[in-house]
Amino acid sequence: MCGILGSNTEISESDFHKVLKTLDRRGPDIQSAKKTDTFYFGHTRLAIVDLDERSNQPFFYAHEGKEITLTFNGEIYNFLSVKSELEALNFQFTTSSDTEVVAAAYLAWGKASFDKFEGMWALAVYEEDTKKIIFSRDRVGKKPLYIFDKENGEISFSSALKSIKEIHHSIKFQLNQEAISLYFALGFVPGKHSIYKDIYKVRAGEIIEYSYEAGKGYFYENNNFSSYSGKSDPKRTVKSHIEEAVKNRMISDVPYCTLLSSGVDSSIVTYYSKKHNPTIEAFTVGFNDPKLNELEGARKIAKRIGVKLNELYLDDADIEEAFLEYYNAYEEPFADYSGIPTLALFKKIGKHYRLAFTGDGGDELFFGYPHYWKKYVLYKLNRIQRILPFIKNMAPAKIRNIISCKKEAFESEYLKLNFCVTESSENYINMVFSEVLKTDKNFMRATIEYDRKLNNLPDKYLVKVDRASMAYSVEVRSPLMDERLKKKTQKTSLWKIFTPFSLKLYLKLKYIKLFGLNYLFAKKKGFTPPVVQLINNAFSENEYAQFLKIIKTHHQEVFAYFENISFNKLKNRKLQYQRVYFFYEWLKSQKYDEATNN
Repeated sequence: MCGILGSNTEISESDFHKVLKTLDRRGPDIQSAKKTDTFYFGHTRLAIVDLDERSNQPFFYAHEGKEITLTFNGEIYNFLSVKSELEALNFQFTTSSDTEVVAAAYLAWGKASFDKFEGMWALAVYEEDTKKIIFSRDRVGKKPLYIFDKENGEISFSSALKSIKEIHHSIKFQLNQEAISLYFALGFVPGKHSIYKDIYKVRAGEIIEYSYEAGKGYFYENNNFSSYSGKSDPKRTVKSHIEEAVKNRMISDVPYCTLLSSGVDSSIVTYYSKKHNPTIEAFTVGFNDPKLNELEGARKIAKRIGVKLNELYLDDADIEEAFLEYYNAYEEPFADYSGIPTLALFKKIGKHYRLAFTGDGGDELFFGYPHYWKKYVLYKLNRIQRILPFIKNMAPAKIRNIISCKKEAFESEYLKLNFCVTESSENYINMVFSEVLKTDKNFMRATIEYDRKLNNLPDKYLVKVDRASMAYSVEVRSPLMDERLKKKTQKTSLWKIFTPFSLKLYLKLKYIKLFGLNYLFAKKKGFTPPVVQLINNAFSENEYAQFLKIIKTHHQEVFAYFENISFNKLKNRKLQYQRVYFFYEWLKSQKYDEATNN
């Protein structure tokens, strides 16, 4: 796991290395750079596979007269099988890393090579002969990649916003109105957008190619979405897919651990991790407030698995310290209070390990969130009222728009129940939801795909885990995001996996020996930290007034939504309060200058 950086702007070698140091937490082992005739490439390495310096980056690779430079952040779990294919094509290897395999695969198959990879990545490939630069990001969106693009052909890219801003420190980056609008609807900045104009994200599964023209610099040429080419044996079970996914992610030259809560997903991942690595240890987290603890459940699961359980406690000082680090890690407006203890957790994990396994992704595969059931009921009412229109008039006023809207507008109408949804954010959400409805006619499958592929998973949950873990130089691997496993669950009957009366009953029954009968109807527990009081005490009525003054300058529609909501009313609307609070905290972290609106 690493940080990557590149630019064709005029910058001295010493200044480029200074900027590269802003990524050193993502890669504390070595920072190195290379200059081509038109580009600077930089890399900060967190060494996990092939610890030798021969695998350092930027990585140069040549084959049959073609040469490329690669800077790569991530892990390719099937790199050994891809390597075998390449060796059959007479490619030579001098390392045991996946980096060299990625480089060789690109020379063998070009952009089609990305279809072959199973894993997580954000990378840039520079073709020495054509001067083209190609960007690619994994299909799920685990690893970040930002691009700064000027019309004059000047571009920069990085794993972090701060590095791009540092390279172009003379530019006063303006706030992106579309991003602000989407933040207040969703609680994060999604898709290609970033909070700043002229800086955008490579989307999950996207390939972007820039070509070079003498005298003009680089210009954007095309983009497309990659697809996974791997095939799965239809006779294989979900359990065997999960076990294989865990095994495939155990290639490492450093020790690793698992993160274990009392939940289903992390328990299954820990179970298989222990099966294939008997010495592995698990970590769980506890709080001073016993009502928020999952320790007892984690202890029971650890005992059943036979894994050593390390208990980490987050006290008020840990939470407050992480609270201060919040936007140093997350960089963009991000309204998820669980991001605070996640930072504190990885700070403690980072003292022991640099690689950890988690159960992330299971909720999006097996309908693990309670809101899926709420959406299902509302959608059924939506269908029923088309046959029996009087149902609409009998419904509470708050939900009438949801149960009478068009199918593609369902998600945006649902969000309007609690959040500020402007016209532009509504159009964006409807467009994205329409995309998944085209590929999956079943409403509930489309809903879960919307979360998994296009919004909540890549731009919220994965952002939280990536930024928090890399802030303390810990790589996270999540077997339940495996591509073959996803294909298998998509072919599983919906009635088996969508069980709202007992979330993830499908998995609980399959692993009944692990969980026991008491788990069958247990309620889902989230990562609920003791931060609500901290947040409530950290935001004053005067600061809310300042927020209104600032937002009026940047977004009239958002201002119009909040201007008639008093501070006391806002505090009673917890979800809206969080959006405002975290946005204002972000402004403070950026040392926002009200006089210049920068």
